[in-house]
Amino acid sequence: MIRSGTLFWWVALARRATRASMAIACVLAPPLMLATTAHAQSWPARPVRLIVPITAGTLTDITARLIADRLRVTLGQQIVVDNRAGAGGIVGMNALVRSAPDGYTMGFVPASVLTLTPVLFRNPQFDADRDLVPVVAVVTTPFMVAVHPGSGIESFPDLVKRARAQPDKINIAVLARNTAVHLAGELLASASGIRLYVVPYKGATDAVASVVSGENAVTIGGVATMATLARAGKLRAIATTSRERLPGHENIPTVAETVPGFEVGGWFGIVAPMGTPAEAIERINRDVNAIIRVPEVAARLVEFGAFPSGGSPAALGEFIRAERPVWAKLARDLGIQPE
Repeated sequence: MIRSGTLFWWVALARRATRASMAIACVLAPPLMLATTAHAQSWPARPVRLIVPITAGTLTDITARLIADRLRVTLGQQIVVDNRAGAGGIVGMNALVRSAPDGYTMGFVPASVLTLTPVLFRNPQFDADRDLVPVVAVVTTPFMVAVHPGSGIESFPDLVKRARAQPDKINIAVLARNTAVHLAGELLASASGIRLYVVPYKGATDAVASVVSGENAVTIGGVATMATLARAGKLRAIATTSRERLPGHENIPTVAETVPGFEVGGWFGIVAPMGTPAEAIERINRDVNAIIRVPEVAARLVEFGAFPSGGSPAALGEFIRAERPVWAKLARDLGIQPE
């Protein structure tokens, strides 16, 4: 048996030995180990650049700036939003993948750039699997299907019934061909077993206006715009493309209630150049997950038609990999040739 006094003496000796060993280890530690430790403790030590491969003033840009304002507080550093629009997001993505993977440059990217651009362009100049690492899913942006109030179409099942009886006779107004909205409409029609006559417009506003005026019967677009016009009696909202009914729009059924399993929509996520330090990825992931759950932030996002998402980096990576084949197949089915 060890007496208590003897035990205390051994504990004290062990502690002194441990402190001495740690001091020696610090002196003998290789420079790389010390540099890594210092980096982990100091990131971010300077402003972080957030590349947005879309034009300023768009929903992607507005959402990015809202998140950036909050990150400035949590990180204690400036977050510089850098819009690099052009060529389906290729300009911005090219800048992103060529940036130093040091945690000080990340991208705030919409779904279309990561899932459609590689399908629509022969040389997108980036490979999501090779060049990028997922950080966090920020929001989902489902679509809303709406009709002219005088169209006689009362619900989504009614639209399906009429379109099956009159293939290609019901017009759907969309924002330009091969955009996310257009292809979401095509996916909707394919899953429902119907054929709608697509009428593309250069701008989303023009497409919606054509349905408000009665020139076309159906349109599909962002939740915020469709819901506002529906409340004003200028459109009739008949379905959302989300998996479940949306908060604040519980009276509007989902397409999935008619076509089981159907879900389509946009989303925004943060990605970084491959090789970005894990501590930077983990910190941004943690902070963004917290930010989008702050009540006033979540409420503001919902006003835009963007619904908080979140999750782990791995979850975002798996989601992106699952999304790409869906759009690639749709492009093949529609005979879309890469530019």
